[in-house]
Amino acid sequence: MSEEVSATARQIAHFAGEHPDYDAIAFDNDGKIIDWQQNDKWANGSHKGERIYVVQGGTTTPQAVQDVLDKTGAQRDSASDVTS
Repeated sequence: MSEEVSATARQIAHFAGEHPDYDAIAFDNDGKIIDWQQNDKWANGSHKGERIYVVQGGTTTPQAVQDVLDKTGAQRDSASDVTS
């Protein structure tokens, strides 16, 4: 678990917290949303390699998001489709 929470993690947590109805939300390396998933379908049809960070909708704590960023940062193209 990371001690520091980045601005990217705070930005992602803010957006994800506003969208608990999304199964998952995908962001690029800068924390900009690129896609979201509902009913097992990505709305924008993004490819796995484009979805750098993926969090569940409703993930509200920046620390929970930072943990995802830390976990997937070194393996961007193989990041899981959904994190818990």
